[in-house]
Amino acid sequence: MSKNNSGNSKAQRKRRLEEKLSGYGIESSDHVMEGFEEIPDYKAINQSGLAVTPERAAQRLLILLAVSYTSYSFEESDRVMEWLKKEELWKETSESEKEFFRHPAPSEEDKARLSWRFEGAYQLAWILDIVDTPSAPTKECSEEQVVEFFSRVPTVGIASEEFCSEAALRPEEEIIDEYFFYEKVKIYLDGIQTSRKENTSGIHQKASLERLHVLRWMTGFEDKLLWDEVITEDEPEY
Repeated sequence: MSKNNSGNSKAQRKRRLEEKLSGYGIESSDHVMEGFEEIPDYKAINQSGLAVTPERAAQRLLILLAVSYTSYSFEESDRVMEWLKKEELWKETSESEKEFFRHPAPSEEDKARLSWRFEGAYQLAWILDIVDTPSAPTKECSEEQVVEFFSRVPTVGIASEEFCSEAALRPEEEIIDEYFFYEKVKIYLDGIQTSRKENTSGIHQKASLERLHVLRWMTGFEDKLLWDEVITEDEPEY
């Protein structure tokens, strides 16, 4: 069966995306669908592949988890760094993240901001088919999702080689359409900020931007970027 006949033509995907956005209070009148026809189709993407391998995605998940954990318990930063080095994750840790771990006393504002990295870690757990459901765009991860995540992912201090080497992606089509959804959410958020309108959609801005960061890095449609090169909003480094 061809992809077009199985519900994956651009017209069908666009309709599903519009319906999903509408379900969260974002209508096409907000111009969020502009440029949709220019997106690559599944066939082209499947031929070129995603920008990141499953193993690197699993490594990035653990690094984001380490950053989030350290933001709450910065006195553990040295132990976390040793774990990242022991598990050979340090080489995948970005320069700004290394700077955070090495900082003698990061500000409370920076620690609060970096605590949101858990949302990116959970998004990667969904991408890697470790958890069953993606987070709702209207809120941060639920308590049930957090419990499921920690029951299936190595925590700081636990051996991670098997977890990373055996990582596998869920169907790429699901990842790609999740990426397009959050790109359109970002257009909506940018639009209401520029026009100084209220966010009537219920979309959770902080959580959504963390998920978009992961999805932009994972898909690499803009370019195959390093983690620190992916931009979702104007913010300090780390």
